Amino acid sequence: SNMNAPEATQQCKQQLHNYLVVHMKDYRLDYGLSHACKTDVSRLCEGDGVKCQADSELACQGEVYNCLISNITSVTSQCKAQVKEAVSLHALNVRYDPLLFADCKEDITELCLMEFGSSATEQYAVHDCLFRNVDLLSKKCKRQEFKLEAVKLRDVELMPHIKKDCASEMASYCKDVPQGNGQKWSCISHYAMAKPFSPDCLRSMYLHMKRIALSKGVEP
Repeated sequence: SNMNAPEATQQCKQQLHNYLVVHMKDYRLDYGLSHACKTDVSRLCEGDGVKCQADSELACQGEVYNCLISNITSVTSQCKAQVKEAVSLHALNVRYDPLLFADCKEDITELCLMEFGSSATEQYAVHDCLFRNVDLLSKKCKRQEFKLEAVKLRDVELMPHIKKDCASEMASYCKDVPQGNGQKWSCISHYAMAKPFSPDCLRSMYLHMKRIALSKGVEP
C-alpha cells in the first residue's frame, strides 16, 4: 500500500477495510459465495461447530468461511473459485479471518503490535510477523496460522508474496501451467535454478520455502 496516497484514497481504503472486517464474518453477506457454495455449505458445514446456517438468525463469526477453506479440495468447482477469493483475503489481513484473529489476538499484541499498526494498510505484515515468531506462538494461534498456510501452498495465486514479486517470471515461464495442486510452484521452482530471476522473486521464494519447512513440523 502507498502510505503517501491522497487523503481520499486513504479514506476509501479505510472504508473498504471496515467493510471487509464485518463482511468476512458472515458468508451470507457474500452473494457470490453464498449462492455458489449453497449445497457445499449444507453438505460440509452443518454441525456443532457451525451454528449460523442460511436461514438462521444467529450471527456468523467466520466459521462457514473457515469450514469451506478447510474443505477446499471437496467443494464444487463453482464454489472453489469463490473460496479462493476468501483465502486471498484471509492471507492479506488477519482482521479478515475472525477465527484466526480471535485465537491469535494475544500473540499479535505481544509479538506483532507494530506490524498490526494501521489495519487498513497492513497487507499481510502480521502473518509474516507470526511466522517469524513461530516458536513463540500459542498452540491455538499456530494451528490457525498453519491451517491457512496449508491451503495457500496448493496454489501460487493464493501466495501474495510470490504472486506480487514473481509475476514476470510466472508470465515468462509458467503461464500455461494449470492453477492448483502446487503445479505453478513446481514450475517456477524448476526454472529458478536455470533462469535469471529477480532478487525480489528469489527472496520471496526463499521465504516461502521456509514456510513450507516450518509448516511440516506443526501439529494439525
